[in-house]
Amino acid sequence: MNICYDHQVFSTQLYGGITRYFIELAKGIPYIDRNTDVNILAPLYISELLNENQLKIKGKKIKKKNIKGASRGVKVINDFFTSKYLSKYKPDLIHETYYNPGYKNKYKSAIITTVHDMTHEIYSQTYFKNDKTKKYKLEAIRRSDHIICISENTKSDLVELTGVDKDKISVIYHGTSNQVNYKTKNVYKEKPYLLYVGERGGYKNFERFIKAYANSIKIKKDFNVICVGGGKVTEEEIKLINNQKIIKNISFVKANDIELSYYYLNASGLVYPSLYEGFGLPIIEAMSNECPVFTSSVSSMPEIGGDAAFYFEPLNVESIKHTLEEYLYDRNKIHEKITSGKLRAKQFTWSECCSKTNALYKKFI
Repeated sequence: MNICYDHQVFSTQLYGGITRYFIELAKGIPYIDRNTDVNILAPLYISELLNENQLKIKGKKIKKKNIKGASRGVKVINDFFTSKYLSKYKPDLIHETYYNPGYKNKYKSAIITTVHDMTHEIYSQTYFKNDKTKKYKLEAIRRSDHIICISENTKSDLVELTGVDKDKISVIYHGTSNQVNYKTKNVYKEKPYLLYVGERGGYKNFERFIKAYANSIKIKKDFNVICVGGGKVTEEEIKLINNQKIIKNISFVKANDIELSYYYLNASGLVYPSLYEGFGLPIIEAMSNECPVFTSSVSSMPEIGGDAAFYFEPLNVESIKHTLEEYLYDRNKIHEKITSGKLRAKQFTWSECCSKTNALYKKFI
């Protein structure tokens, strides 16, 4: 069985959850099934994660600065060489890594598409007016032989918003490879901190979390905030932090997987206030690293967190504040959630994800 992952996400993401997902599949599926050959077709790519893993890559890495201002040209080159590759090798199945391929599937390969979330449909106002992801996603859904959704919540939203037949969809959860490393436990010697991981704009609801934190005299006194990833701090975020008078309490850092494990292990809690997620990988990463999780009671968060997380109403600043104040100081409850969180995290593994995905591939070849 010859499987191909196309260039789309690898030519646009340095790091990121979608990139991680396809790399885990590309590593795991040939490991569990030696009769399956997986190739990543990315003639020109910028992904740093690809270079950190030994994979079959048909392509060449370029620096992000080389793609800046020339993304359309890079896409044309990628589409051209993708068509050439498909013509020569005729893979049994193409798993599209995003929604906008410019090449034609002339070779009758089966097509699988993964829908990670429905944010472009539900929170369209947070994207640029000329963003065509919503349109391209619908086209990808229609041309695919089958759809993978990463949670039941995403499946439900997909059916409701696009009308796609639910029988055309399989739910296969993500996993986590960010496992506990006790060598990094209790290394952090400064003030205890709350951890925030990932992007911060729009529906990620970072602003309400910051206001809840700043409004609590007790929490502000006892805890700092460390934000990992999410890109450059914006002018709006700086203004927010200054207005809340917490400039000395908050820091923004970059981290690789090992460093991220360090931040999880030493945090007093992960705060994940998003209004919508297709899965919410930091929830499981935190749980696997013995970090208590405080998250939203909406979207996929309760589905993924189960009874192993503390929940708040994400649109209510007072609810976020109250939940943090009530449970951060309750050692028995914290210990209870850490214990149940470790068990919960074991239910989400990349090996399970790879096994179910490989079984799905075989149905369509």
